[in-house]
Amino acid sequence: MKTSIALFFIAAFALATGLESVFFKADATVADFFAGAERDACTGRPAALYLNRLNPQGSYQGYREAVDGNAAWLAAKGYDDVELSTFIARDQDDALAFGNLIIYPDQERYLESRRNRPADRDEAFDAFVDAYAANTRGSIRLMLCLQTP
Repeated sequence: MKTSIALFFIAAFALATGLESVFFKADATVADFFAGAERDACTGRPAALYLNRLNPQGSYQGYREAVDGNAAWLAAKGYDDVELSTFIARDQDDALAFGNLIIYPDQERYLESRRNRPADRDEAFDAFVDAYAANTRGSIRLMLCLQTP
């Protein structure tokens, strides 16, 4: 419940401020968001938040297929302890936005996933990334540290 409330406020802030970046492509290098002091300061669970709008040619069904492919890829690669949640929001322009929240159990598991990313990439990885790119645009990507009291 606490994660859901925090996620709501983070998504609302991101939508209201108009933060935008480009969703990463399968062949792009994704930098480690937590580096140095930021990583050391996170005593909670690292999480990646993605917020997207549909492309004009995209569909919610296509987005869900990307999410399903993402979840299947995580499971196939042994990331059963990594949580993938989705949500739907409405932004300041009254447009629907679709979000993913990927929560890692701890810093070590997050860093392991970053180190393994090049070796773990395969056809299934490229397929779900391509499905996200084909169906969504204007992704907001935030790296979070979910702290517990």
